[in-house]
Amino acid sequence: PRPTDPEPALRAAEGASVRLNAAAVLREDALLRRRQEKEAATINKYESELRDDSEFYEWQARMRDRDERKRLEEVEQRRVAMILSDENAKEAVLQRERDNARLAEEMRREGMAIRALAQAGREEALMEKRSLVEDVKNSEKA
Repeated sequence: PRPTDPEPALRAAEGASVRLNAAAVLREDALLRRRQEKEAATINKYESELRDDSEFYEWQARMRDRDERKRLEEVEQRRVAMILSDENAKEAVLQRERDNARLAEEMRREGMAIRALAQAGREEALMEKRSLVEDVKNSEKA
């Protein structure tokens, strides 16, 4: 039969003396050591996972600084390239204007030379005609 009230059974067990033999002592010792090893492993794991975040933040700051310097260098390179490009474009415009002016001067000279040749040709033709008229007049007089 089971007692309905566990209280008297617990009181009886408290008064009983348990004799520990060598095997029981070794079991208790092994259990205690396993528990201590488990606690030590848990503490070691906890300590190893506790990192000093300052190292990460320093690395992160260095990387951000490096990235910012790189970005500024790229911006400066683009700015210099744009200035050079602008100067090259201005120089090309000036060179084209000089080339156009030189070409226009050559064309004026050629035009003047052609007009001078044409004028000389007309004067020569006029002289020939006058000479012919003189020859005709002289032949009529004779």
